[in-house]
Amino acid sequence: MTSHLAVLRIHPNDNICVALHPMEAGTEIVCGSIQFVLAHDIRLGAKLALMPMTAGSTILKFGEPIGLLTDDVELGGYVHSHNLKSEYMQNA
Repeated sequence: MTSHLAVLRIHPNDNICVALHPMEAGTEIVCGSIQFVLAHDIRLGAKLALMPMTAGSTILKFGEPIGLLTDDVELGGYVHSHNLKSEYMQNA
């Protein structure tokens, strides 16, 4: 199943997109010219990688850095507190 308008890239420089509703694993996501299939179920608001990225990569949301990856992430991978060190919170 393809889900159009399922995600939003908030700023053109962002390297993540945001889920506009919960989706099941296997859903095909289209974000501009980027396409991928979800490997896992996701929730509303989930951040998804728009390219493969390595640990230490800066995550951009709203065109601004929000944190650094602590693990490698594949295209379409879930970006959250388990693999993202916040740039805003000292102990995150």
